[in-house]
Amino acid sequence: MSESTKKENILYIHWTYQPKGIQSYEVRQLYNQILKPSLDYDCMTIALSRPKNLRDALTCSALRTQPNLNVQNFVNKLKENP
Repeated sequence: MSESTKKENILYIHWTYQPKGIQSYEVRQLYNQILKPSLDYDCMTIALSRPKNLRDALTCSALRTQPNLNVQNFVNKLKENP
C-alpha cells in the first residue's frame, strides 16, 4: 500500500485556547513523554478552538431568509439577464 493511500491512525485532541493556560506544545510534550509509548497511534493532532466571548453573544452571523425566498432563483435570473 502506498503512503498516499495508507490511512493513518490519528489521535485528535480538541483543546480550547486560553492565553494563560496550557499551550499546545506542552500538550504535545506530555503526549510524547507519557502517552505515545502506550497508545497505538501513528500521530497526534491538536485541534485548537477559541473560547466564546461577549461578541459571539451580541452579534449574530447566521444569514436568515424568509421561508418563501429562494436565493438560487435570484442567481439564475441574474445569469439570464446580465
